[in-house]
This record gives sequence, C-alpha cells and structure tokens, in this order.
Amino acid sequence: SPLHSMNKLNLNGADNFSNRYLDLANIGDGKDGGLDIPLAAAERALRMPSWTVEATVRAGDPASADDPASADGVLLQRMVGTRVGFALGLAAGKPYVRYQTVRGTVVELVSSTAITANTWTHLAAVWEPTSRTLALVINGNSVIEKEFSASDLDYLPFDGNSSFAMAAPSDAVIGWAGGVCLDEVRVWTVARSMQDIDATRLELVAEGTAGLFRCF
Repeated sequence: SPLHSMNKLNLNGADNFSNRYLDLANIGDGKDGGLDIPLAAAERALRMPSWTVEATVRAGDPASADDPASADGVLLQRMVGTRVGFALGLAAGKPYVRYQTVRGTVVELVSSTAITANTWTHLAAVWEPTSRTLALVINGNSVIEKEFSASDLDYLPFDGNSSFAMAAPSDAVIGWAGGVCLDEVRVWTVARSMQDIDATRLELVAEGTAGLFRCF
C-alpha cells in the first residue's frame, strides 16, 4: 500500500495485517457485521449531518487468479439503530455508497465499472447537506453524483446514536473473495471537497486535523 497507516494487530491468532494494511481474506467466519470499531459513549452519540468516508482498497491478484469482480462487501459502515447511516463498499468489485433515510428508503450510487485489478484505488463518499448532494469519488477525479431538489421530502441520511464496523463481507460464511486489501480508512464529520480529497488521498492525515473523526 502507498500509505501503511493501519494498526498492526493479530486478530484471533490470524495474521490479518500485512505491511500495515488489512488483508480481508481472513475476515468472515460468522463475522457478518465485520470488525466492530470501539467508540466512547460521546462518540456514539455524535451527530453527523454532513460526512465524508474514505478508503484505499486493492483487489485482484494475477498470481492467484483473484478477480476484483468477486469482491463483495462493506469496507466501512455506520449503523444508526437498524438503518444504514452510510456505507462504502464493493458490489462485484464496483465501488458504491449507500445510506437510508428516516423513512428507511435506500439511497445508493454505484460505479459502472469494477476497480482495476491489483492496483490501489482511493474511494471517497461525501454527503453535502447544503447542496443536498451525495457523491462517490474515485481516485480523486472520477465523480458520480446525485443531487436532490428542495422539493424532495425523503432524502436526508438517517442520523442519531450510531455504531461503526469495517470489512464486513456480503456472505459471512464464505467471507471475502477477490484478494481484497484495505488501508487508510477515514471518517470525517464534514463534507470534504473533491480538491481536498484529491490533495490528501496519497498522504497520511495528521491526528487532530479539523473534521477528522477516525482514521485507520
């Protein structure tokens, strides 16, 4: 990985971490909710009317015939009760962002193409409430957007007390396929501009940076 900021851990005796990025091959085995992220009570209660979530991901390994199109699951997810506050993930190797509204309506953006095999790809999802815009940014320049009008009634992401998890495969029994590795997961309580995202996507972000909630 170009960044290497993942914490070095040894989960259940398995060597999930390699060179400071997370190898998702060992994530599964009943962990359908992924890896829970510990939060203090005040952090669980934090409201996020605007947000940005970023992740650097790689899938596919020609040496082992892994195919990015086999990669399917959530890279990072915020749950507000039983509803998705936001989720950034891969569906058949295609990046997506998803959330649910107060009424439970699912709002989603999905890339038309899968990520490039055996190449680190930076993903970012942004909710900007002032412009009522959801954006999926790939490698700092390719953008998919959905903008809601002022007359829309059911579009706001559900907000409230929350929990976070990452690396949740779509099938907990099978686990992650596609040779997926994950690095530099960031959660922000602000809607970052595409320029800001592009400027820092290949750099480590300092602890205490304004708007940064979590970085792994």
